[in-house]
Amino acid sequence: MKITTEQIQEFMDMLTGGEVPEGMQMEDQPELSYKQAFSVIWYLQEHLRVLPDKFEMCDVCNTIFDNDSEGYIISDDSAEDDWYKEIGVSAEMVKAHEGARFCNEGCERRFWRNLRNNGNSSVWTYKVWNKAFYESASQVFPGEGDYHGEFKAKNETDLMYMLIEKGIDPALCAWEIELKGNG
Repeated sequence: MKITTEQIQEFMDMLTGGEVPEGMQMEDQPELSYKQAFSVIWYLQEHLRVLPDKFEMCDVCNTIFDNDSEGYIISDDSAEDDWYKEIGVSAEMVKAHEGARFCNEGCERRFWRNLRNNGNSSVWTYKVWNKAFYESASQVFPGEGDYHGEFKAKNETDLMYMLIEKGIDPALCAWEIELKGNG
């Protein structure tokens, strides 16, 4: 039986709390994030070998694509590609984002445009505050525990994991990103 991209997308939708196939009912349907749901698909591909190892999830729009016939995965070999030079992406940036996955050229262009607009970097400095202090305009100087410091992370998800590892509840925090990239 051949498994299609549409079937994997349908599975993904079900795992993320979307619709179940017509005529089916599910008690306690999961509501995973897209990243968590794709981890399930990855496990079924890589470890259990229940699914063919050809499905990927776009890093921009979360669409599932068949890597054998569509989409792009950045590899070290891509760094010298003229297409990147045409859109103003350096070989160093391409190498720094090796493994990034895109379902189409439009998503890849959006990815590079967002990076360029936000400082051309893959690692950002986040200044993290206690949310109550941050939202209070009346306080001028942070007290002990109000300012948690600066954290270097690739994105907000990574930042939240870093905060949790330090025993800081991300739900009680606010942060600002330094718009000049570091890294």
